Amino acid sequence: MLTPREYQRLALGSAVPLQLFELFLSKVQYSDPEDCWEWTGAKYPSGYGAFGWAYRQGFCQRAHRFSWEAYREPIPRGFQVLHRCDNRACVNPNHLFLGDHASNMLDRNLKGRQARQLGECQGRHKLTEWLVREIRESGQSDREWARQLGISHMTVGRARRGRTWKHL
Repeated sequence: MLTPREYQRLALGSAVPLQLFELFLSKVQYSDPEDCWEWTGAKYPSGYGAFGWAYRQGFCQRAHRFSWEAYREPIPRGFQVLHRCDNRACVNPNHLFLGDHASNMLDRNLKGRQARQLGECQGRHKLTEWLVREIRESGQSDREWARQLGISHMTVGRARRGRTWKHL
């Protein structure tokens, strides 16, 4: 693993001007080649680093995307720069990889970062996993369960048929 300065020598062959690369590095908190390199400059509300230069012309991009292009190669059209470390402020090129939108969404879902929560993690749940299993195994009607639990028979029916609680 290389340090940012060692990478700097490699980056001289990239399309990124050295002064711009120096400005970029001045906003990176570096500790170890294998750790996250934290972006200390401005950040978007989403937590991604914002690297801007030539403000009058409006040049600004996400810091991790700039890092990819400075250290690796131009980002092909339709591709995104993804984080292995799930740290939005990280600009370590060893923690970044390219993927299309579908692979980005798959990566997000596999790591449990999607906004939609399932089951008891969902804040408005009326049932528990244990109750859903009981409902599905019982011969009791949806209306009987609903009366017992003080909820809608539709809620019980959806859980029984797997329209909700699909992950069980």
